[in-house]
Amino acid sequence: MEYYLHAEVLRPCAEPNMRGETVRVIKVNKAMTARERGASDEPPRLLLICGATGVGKSTVAVEAAQRLGFSRLLSSDAIREIMRAGKDESENPALFRSSFSRGEAGDAVVDWLDTCLAVEDGISVTISRARREGIDLVLEGVHLVPENRWLREWREAGGLAVGVVLYVDQENDHIGMLETREEHSWRRADRYVGAIQRLRAIQSGILERTKITNWVEIETTRTADVVARIEHLFDLQWNARNA
Repeated sequence: MEYYLHAEVLRPCAEPNMRGETVRVIKVNKAMTARERGASDEPPRLLLICGATGVGKSTVAVEAAQRLGFSRLLSSDAIREIMRAGKDESENPALFRSSFSRGEAGDAVVDWLDTCLAVEDGISVTISRARREGIDLVLEGVHLVPENRWLREWREAGGLAVGVVLYVDQENDHIGMLETREEHSWRRADRYVGAIQRLRAIQSGILERTKITNWVEIETTRTADVVARIEHLFDLQWNARNA
């Protein structure tokens, strides 16, 4: 899902859907950013949010866009859907698989990496375009493999870039988040809960790769305000470059 905010603020609210059920939707409130008011010296910001399925990536991304005033919000799932258009599954099976589904290798982490590789070009192009245009971007998704390249290129172009990995330490908490998440969608929670061991293995693989990067790990259930932590990371970069 992608939101082009253009200095507008996301506001979650409850509304009935076509079946009369109450669902969580996104409204938009107008609010000028500092850049639109003439503060063109503000560096563009990149926020990358990675993590296994069901750890709160989408929720944090929407809240970060709202509270920190990002102008664009995109998910790797949306990029994958666009890349699927006009292609046949036989051309690139990994592009059509869920990140936690069993693939050719049979190993949860290797199969996840295959799905990430299938989407990598689309992610890189999306980040590069926002960098060239100087547009704030929040990009979240399970297909983001923690690596320093995207952050380094954004900073070298004069912007601020933060990469965070969200995770849930306890398996029961992870299951609870999966069940709560699916209450607000048409997706079946049992499909994800049934694959919890693969999801946990993928999370371990993500955290292992994070150790050799500048990405920051944040335990979702134990952090009182994840967005405040992210804001602090941007503040640290801003202060360092202006010291």
